[in-house]
Amino acid sequence: MLVLVVVANLVVFQYGRGAVRTAVDEGARQGARSPTPAATCTQQAQQALDDLLGAGRPGSMGAGVVVRCAEAGGSLVATASGTWQAWLPPVPDWRFTVTASAVLEPPP
Repeated sequence: MLVLVVVANLVVFQYGRGAVRTAVDEGARQGARSPTPAATCTQQAQQALDDLLGAGRPGSMGAGVVVRCAEAGGSLVATASGTWQAWLPPVPDWRFTVTASAVLEPPP
C-alpha cells in the first residue's frame, strides 16, 4: 500500500508540473500579442492555473504557485515557481520553477 501511495504522489506531481507548464505557455502566448504584455501574461497564466489546478481555492495544488511575467529583450518571459508537499515522509517535497517565453509581437 505504501508503494502505491508513493507512486500516486509522483504521478500527481507530474500532472501538476504539466499543468503549470501549460499555464505559463498560455500566459506567454497571450501576453506577447497584447498591448500590456506582462499584465496580460500574468492574468492569463493565473486563469489557466485556476482552471487546471484550482489555484483560487485554499488547499489546492495551485495555491502555492506564484506566476511572474516580465519583458526581456523583445521577449516575454513567464515564470512559475512553488513547492508541493509530499503525502508521506519518504517522498521529498517538490520545489520547482517552470519558464516559458514568447517573442513580443508588434501592435497591429
